[in-house]
Amino acid sequence: MRALIIVVLIVGAFGGGFYAGARFTHSEMVKNPEKFLEAYKAEMKDTAKVKYEKIKAILLEE
Repeated sequence: MRALIIVVLIVGAFGGGFYAGARFTHSEMVKNPEKFLEAYKAEMKDTAKVKYEKIKAILLEE
C-alpha cells in the first residue's frame, strides 16, 4: 500500500510539473509572440536542413 501511494505521488508531481510548464510556456508565447516566431523559425530551419540532406542523398545516389 505504501509503495502505491509513493508511486501515485511521484506520478502526480510529474504530471503537475508538466502541466505547469505547458501553461507557463503558453502564457510566455502569448505575452511575447516574437519568442514563438523565433522557435518556429529555428524548427523550420532544422527541418528544412534535414529534408535537404535527404533529397541530396537520394539525388546523388548511384
